[in-house]
Amino acid sequence: MTEAIKGKAVTYARAGGEDVIAIAKRNVRAPGENEVRIKVKAAAISPTDILLREMGAPDVAAPITPGMDAAGLLRRSDRASAAFVSVRR
Repeated sequence: MTEAIKGKAVTYARAGGEDVIAIAKRNVRAPGENEVRIKVKAAAISPTDILLREMGAPDVAAPITPGMDAAGLLRRSDRASAAFVSVRR
């Protein structure tokens, strides 16, 4: 079993303006089969993320972590998932 690591995430617990945004510390689980772990260097927030923060997302349990796009450094993977990763240097 790998040692648990901590990470940071932008979150919000309810609908609202910029005042509901918080930075939370989170446990980062080990990657599962066909998954990788990256150290995020850049992340994007889309207009959809902003709209969901402002209007709320009733079908999503709080706290919500917005964003689906990120770029970073590969930190851990299994052999099966490594075949799916596109690497540029």
